Amino acid sequence: MVRGPSLVPGATVAGGRYRLLNAHGGSGLLRFWHAFDTVSEHDVALTIVGPAQSSHASSDPAQHDRVGGRGEAEGPQAVLRRTLRLDRIESPGVATVLDVVLDRSSGIVVAEWTAGRSLAEVAATGPCPVGAARAVVALAGAADAADRLDAALALDHPDRIRISTSGNAVLAFPGISAGATHQSDVQGLGAILYALVAGRWPLPAPVRTPAADGQAAGMPQASRGPAGAVVAAHLLRAGVPFELSAVIDRALQPAGGHCTAAAVRAVLKQTTAEDQQTDLAAAILDPHASPMSTTDQRRSGAEGRATRFALALRSRRLFLARITLSSAAVLTLAYVTTQVMSLSGGG
Repeated sequence: MVRGPSLVPGATVAGGRYRLLNAHGGSGLLRFWHAFDTVSEHDVALTIVGPAQSSHASSDPAQHDRVGGRGEAEGPQAVLRRTLRLDRIESPGVATVLDVVLDRSSGIVVAEWTAGRSLAEVAATGPCPVGAARAVVALAGAADAADRLDAALALDHPDRIRISTSGNAVLAFPGISAGATHQSDVQGLGAILYALVAGRWPLPAPVRTPAADGQAAGMPQASRGPAGAVVAAHLLRAGVPFELSAVIDRALQPAGGHCTAAAVRAVLKQTTAEDQQTDLAAAILDPHASPMSTTDQRRSGAEGRATRFALALRSRRLFLARITLSSAAVLTLAYVTTQVMSLSGGG
């Protein structure tokens, strides 16, 4: 049985198959771990489901209907059953679920390990807003796919999200707890975008989530105005495109502002269409990466294109010069050969 006190680095779970390496926080009664699969000898991500899930299931009948009835909304088995629906979603925005393990009153979701950095670590580098938008495109697409399957991703806490080495925001620790809906996923998309561009987390943490006061995964909670809404991202960070700020504000509204993940994805793709050179890969691969503004990114992209053009032009000139020299050498050799043969009386 998986129990809280045994969850320490070096301990094993699931009959000794998975050795715990590092804790990565948690959400509600779920705990996230980087672990090592002793059979396949690969790193994996473990979402360990606590045994008291039923005591915090949603009291809204509509939520129970969405996940398949009140019985399914209770216990780790329900979490595992809902999480298995994600195997029908193929997206770089969701870590592939490899296995689920039910161990009496606890459960484990085993997923591929997402190499990269945590959402909080990348947010601390101050990535450019366009790069942040690009990072969330795939995740928004996955949320849209989940909605069409009458499922949800449960984007309720920054600990769930990692930024991969390819620059994508990934649901790295799948585990669909009771109460997760498509509209809460839309709010989660807005929160992830807000965290990347403003460095703050705008949603309240789920019940029983381990965290310091006023912190979420090491990020400060977002400040709120007199009306209770979080301060708009463009007021905290210069250079946030208008359409990006608008979709963040809309998504963060209660019930996702009646917005869809498909609409969020469309706006993000439009926002990033102008600059194909902007992404978060540098911030992930270089832990000391400094923030770069959108203008700097575009200037850097323009300078890069100019440099590549100059190198291509130089290469072309060198190639033509080599062809000219080679042709001259061939002609000279032919002339000399002809003269020698004529002097020796050859044909």
